[in-house]
Amino acid sequence: MINTIPSGSSVAATTGLIPHLANREVLIRFPYNIHYQDQSGQQFPVDWVVANLQNQIMFQTFIKSAKVWRETSDS
Repeated sequence: MINTIPSGSSVAATTGLIPHLANREVLIRFPYNIHYQDQSGQQFPVDWVVANLQNQIMFQTFIKSAKVWRETSDS
């Protein structure tokens, strides 16, 4: 799928996919951003969003379990 994104397109990607897209002029981390600021200061939405949702699901599961552990250990 990454190969279908035109080379001049701006992209927001999840962490694991960033190395595969590193040769782009505009590459930002998703889900934290979907807009970028160009050199003149204007904001634009990215052309493409590429996400590995499996990693996002695993990370969210870890965060939820860590939060539960923190809440129970604090009491």
